[in-house]
Amino acid sequence: MIIQSRIASGMTQKALAEKLGYKEQQIQRYEESEYQTISFSRLIDISEAVNLSIRQDVMLGVTEGNVEEVMSNLEKEGLPREFVRSRFGSMDVVGRPSLWLGGLMHQLERVFGWSPENILSSSRAWCWILALRILPDSKWRRIVMKKNYPLTQFMHYLAMLVLDAVPQSPEIEIPKTPEDFYDNVVLNFEVLNFETVLRYIWSLGISVLPLRDSAAFDGAYWRVEGRHVIVLKPSTQSLSRWLFDLLHDYCHVTQHPESDSNQVIRLSPTSDLRREDPDEVEANEFAGDVILAGHGDAIWSAAAEATSGYLPRLKSVLPNIADQFGVDLGAAANYMAHKISLQGDNWWGAAENLQQKGDEAWNTARQVFLENTDFSCLAEPDQNLLAAALAE
Repeated sequence: MIIQSRIASGMTQKALAEKLGYKEQQIQRYEESEYQTISFSRLIDISEAVNLSIRQDVMLGVTEGNVEEVMSNLEKEGLPREFVRSRFGSMDVVGRPSLWLGGLMHQLERVFGWSPENILSSSRAWCWILALRILPDSKWRRIVMKKNYPLTQFMHYLAMLVLDAVPQSPEIEIPKTPEDFYDNVVLNFEVLNFETVLRYIWSLGISVLPLRDSAAFDGAYWRVEGRHVIVLKPSTQSLSRWLFDLLHDYCHVTQHPESDSNQVIRLSPTSDLRREDPDEVEANEFAGDVILAGHGDAIWSAAAEATSGYLPRLKSVLPNIADQFGVDLGAAANYMAHKISLQGDNWWGAAENLQQKGDEAWNTARQVFLENTDFSCLAEPDQNLLAAALAE
């Protein structure tokens, strides 16, 4: 419709680009895709430039008066208002509520498959039916349905964008044991820390998307047609915890190699599944063995002896034990919390208090991600989504 309107008005692609302040090649790309890769607000601008009036209320079934109804329904489905504003743009920035709402509906349908009719419907069944598309595994489906499916779907959508934005590298054999992984990192980088582990994992062709959202889950891992993407989203600013969770998720990459696809939704460390599921237990052990250079069992024994089995004493004796073995205190605390959770006790809060906190992990993960991705491969709306998710 837009292309026909441009031609009917006697306007060339070059003239349209000049009128809007774009490059001619940009208009050419839009028309080649029949404007399927354009953001909604830019679609409106181009439509107006070729004298084509698009009534958003007719096209989308929404009006400016629907704003509160839409936001309320999204909140009921588990998308907080602040999340919607930060990830899909603010109404205040656009300055035109109806335009902002039209763009929001366009993005929601793109990401979640929700039509305007779905969102404005009084029935909520459609939301859960769509969960079957990304969660065929009944174990994870049950968990997500109980918690927050929409935020998990959003995480999945971003993860799939990452696979599109990262060049496919030749298949590389990946280390499967903690010892081999540790040796390879030290061989390549001399030291083992969060940044060197992260860069080594990227070098293996495994993408790592860092997110800061605190809602829903602590992260995820997807394997799609043999390609891997980790979503790293710890609910803490602890550098040691980011390293532990990164190695935990890397272990999932090594599990079930016979399958071309796999998915793991990383739950809170205090959840029953994370404490009892064999894959989760193995991933925690793997992370601890790498970080502690194989000293995990010795540290556990030393702690048991120093505390005489009295758990409240552990927090005061662990710093000396970590120093004795030459390991990071936060890493030792995370490992101890994991081992203690297997006995049915929760020591994660105490472990968190022994962590060094700051933005270093997030900033490092974000920088390495940007070094390894090419957003130009993505449609403009998807570029905007990833940029918003990685906003500082």
